[in-house]
Amino acid sequence: MSESSDIQRTSLFGAPVLLAGLRRLPLEQGRGGVREIWAGEGPHHEPRWQLRIVDMRGPRGILSASAGSEHYVIGLAGPQVAVGDTRSSGQVLRRGRVVPIRSATVVFERPKLRAAGASSLVVLTASSPALAPTLTLQTVEGAAVMAAGTCGVVTLRHGVLLDDADVPGHAATLIDPRGLHRIQVASAQVLTLVNQQQP
Repeated sequence: MSESSDIQRTSLFGAPVLLAGLRRLPLEQGRGGVREIWAGEGPHHEPRWQLRIVDMRGPRGILSASAGSEHYVIGLAGPQVAVGDTRSSGQVLRRGRVVPIRSATVVFERPKLRAAGASSLVVLTASSPALAPTLTLQTVEGAAVMAAGTCGVVTLRHGVLLDDADVPGHAATLIDPRGLHRIQVASAQVLTLVNQQQP
């Protein structure tokens, strides 16, 4: 794996981790929880980025990182959420769109009158934005080749066939970014992490 994206492995390459089994921690502020999927380190074990799931249950929540960090947010499920920082009003998350927050603190808000239940989001927090992988949400229909440098795949509702191995829905899988990887499914959305710098 390239030095720019040395992932702390929650699994070996190709061994899926179920998202439901990830340890849940409380939000910094607000009702809800945070589950870490992966984290990336530099050559001296300095933190560079984290990929997490945020489950919001209240009208407002806050997630902070070290000075100079940025956040990239994708909405997954549940009542609609607006995201912003402490200085500006939030942008409403649209399905399939990554919203960048150029601030160390990201604020999540959802209308108090919305339906009950959790709002689930995926957040990539980058303390070294230039060295963090790119987060995308893509729809796969049929067979496809993953983009060069892809180092992680998160399945959502539906499972996929990844390099001829079954990956269940709601699971995270690390793959070697130096390889060529094939994915196959009738139709499904997946989150991918792609290294910006190739080894």
